Amino acid sequence: MANSTKDLFNKLNEAVQKLASMERDDDNKDHHTSCPKIQKVLHHQRGRKKFAKYYFPRFVSFGPIHYGEPHLQLGEQYKYLWASMYLQGKDRDSKHQKILENIKNLKDLYTKDALGDFDDNNEKLSVILFVDGCSLLQILLKFDFKKAEDLKIKADLLALLRQDVLLLENQLPFQLLSLLANDDNFVIRAIDKFISRFQRFTSHRPEGQSSRQRFMEEEEEIGERDLNSGGEGNREEIEVRLIHPSPPPHLLHHLRSEMLRGFHPKETKSKHKHRSRTYRNVMELKQAGIRVKRSKPKSPIDISFHSTWFGGRLKLPKIVVDHITAPTYLNLIAYETLPDFQNKHEISSYVEFLDTMIDHPEDVKLLRAAGVLLNRLGSDEEVAKLFNTIAADLKTDASTYAYVTEEIEMHYKKRYKTWLSQAFHMYFRSPWTIIAFLAGFLALFLTAAQTWITFYPPKQ
Repeated sequence: MANSTKDLFNKLNEAVQKLASMERDDDNKDHHTSCPKIQKVLHHQRGRKKFAKYYFPRFVSFGPIHYGEPHLQLGEQYKYLWASMYLQGKDRDSKHQKILENIKNLKDLYTKDALGDFDDNNEKLSVILFVDGCSLLQILLKFDFKKAEDLKIKADLLALLRQDVLLLENQLPFQLLSLLANDDNFVIRAIDKFISRFQRFTSHRPEGQSSRQRFMEEEEEIGERDLNSGGEGNREEIEVRLIHPSPPPHLLHHLRSEMLRGFHPKETKSKHKHRSRTYRNVMELKQAGIRVKRSKPKSPIDISFHSTWFGGRLKLPKIVVDHITAPTYLNLIAYETLPDFQNKHEISSYVEFLDTMIDHPEDVKLLRAAGVLLNRLGSDEEVAKLFNTIAADLKTDASTYAYVTEEIEMHYKKRYKTWLSQAFHMYFRSPWTIIAFLAGFLALFLTAAQTWITFYPPKQ
């Protein structure tokens, strides 16, 4: 009994210390730049039977969480191959020694349950991180579906590798890669090179421009606006931001940042931000005269709506749905839900918005016809089921697309716009209907004019 009481108070004391540490962290960090620790996917997400498999590596593991699992032994052999390719001409001993010297700082970037038994074995953990870090750098530099031989691997395994590299539980700290490369800019360029293979998930940028260069350009624009507004006191802070843009904590975080780059959602002025929707999917929007159009915005999650007299236009970026869609979005969503990551759940909100648009295979068909959705998964029914299942029980931020949904709702409730739209598309859907309408209108006008002249002839 005494031992139970002692354990109780020890746990309470640990909780008090943890709370004090969390409060210090909150005082010292900006919620926009918080860096969560590398950790496991939350239990309630891992417990979803249909999608649990997308959180586990299928070919290769990185880091301590899945190290040594029997089905990953082939990937383990490949990691040593890739690490040796990266280390050619480099001092292996000094690089490993650098990892060992910094092992305490690297361990602090993981949660204790993520480290598992390796929390008390610094030597073994340093070997794991050394091999995995070197192999990942080689993957980032040489990954190319058109040149699978550059990684000495077959194309089918390369597809599995692409998926495994983006798993939340497979992330390696940026600091680890930086220690191995001894150059932050080199690591950023390597990550950018790999991310560029995922055009569907990244924002548009000039060819050859790195994410750091674009970051600095955006910061310069912000700095100019701040200085023009009289913010002289912020000059030093702006200069520091320009010189020292923060590196990402890991690859998945960088991918998410690229998806959000250029995304600036408008704030709704309505007092009814959280009113329930009366529309449900793309088919219902079409019946209300709202047409879906493909856009080319800066961000792949940027959605806009414009209302007109004869309908409305809902503009979405191109959506590619294939076998990597589910694991990538699920791991990004899992990342946003981590308890130590302060964010606005933008990716989750985007997936939820797509779910509201897609209820049935017919909705997918309309999106395909509009050039918005490219279906590489299979049937339209599979795509509809995919989004309906992924979006279940999501934690989202209602303000992310509040402006768009409010504008659609206002348009949807104005029935006269629906009637005008239906009439417009009925009578002006082709050049021949337009000609027939104009001919009929002209005939009616001439008949009316002739009748007027008959009853009221002009005076001589």
